[in-house]
Amino acid sequence: MKEVHAQTADGLQLGGRLFETPNREHIILHIPGMAGDIYNLGYYREMSDRFPTEGVSFLASETRSYKNKITKGTEYTSELFEDSLLDIDAWFGFTNSLGYKNIWMQASSLGPAKIVNWYYNRKPIDLAGFIFLSPSDMIGLVHDKEGIIDHNIMLSKAKALVAEGRGKEEIDHLLWGIKTLTANAYISLFGDNSEAAIFNYGDQTLGWKKVNSINKPVLSFTCTNDDGIYPVMDVHRAMDILEKQLADCPRKRIVIYDGGDHDFNGLEDKLVSDTLEFVFDESRDSKIAS
Repeated sequence: MKEVHAQTADGLQLGGRLFETPNREHIILHIPGMAGDIYNLGYYREMSDRFPTEGVSFLASETRSYKNKITKGTEYTSELFEDSLLDIDAWFGFTNSLGYKNIWMQASSLGPAKIVNWYYNRKPIDLAGFIFLSPSDMIGLVHDKEGIIDHNIMLSKAKALVAEGRGKEEIDHLLWGIKTLTANAYISLFGDNSEAAIFNYGDQTLGWKKVNSINKPVLSFTCTNDDGIYPVMDVHRAMDILEKQLADCPRKRIVIYDGGDHDFNGLEDKLVSDTLEFVFDESRDSKIAS
């Protein structure tokens, strides 16, 4: 493992962990979601061990929301969704400089929305494809019967703080009873015109144009107990919608694990095996549930 760094256009130095194979055929670049890293997740340990030993290099990146003494990040409390463009620019540029033939971009939770938004805005040609881990409906999650209560309170408070020029202050209410966000961050993620409205299972009037723009292979994973999706819609129905919206993908595969959760606990081995199969298999184009 090698500690690596990438610098954003606005001057932040982001950290990451690189696990390489001797060849330069495939690399998977992971972009995390709201947490800013994936180091405490079981599938990170499985991926960092098995990917390189089975022929695929792996780069686990950190975003500006990952706070340590090097990055001095914002933590997720004040991360703006639109700033993810700069973080991904930095990591994709760094990964490109390593000389790999195929760069696969993987992301988890809020992360798939980040990388689809980046793809829509940047239109890169030198990308092999995408791997989505729980592509969550962020807007839907604050409009379900439980989330809407917090949302109405927090959006009102956020707008009031911004109007007073206090957008960098934290809202004195917890999202889902656990998450603290600044007013600017809340509006960026969940406001009326949020760019994070990507996987719109719950309210399809918000559109799917960014997903529709994808013309690269896509592998997408979720579980029947994935709380990034099922509070909004039955997971199987949601994945049927996603598959239809990926109309221009030359190759796509959607995997639904029975009984698993948002972090794929207990399914790490299958997750890695199915990912490797897709990366190495150039002919597969099917939807599965296992």
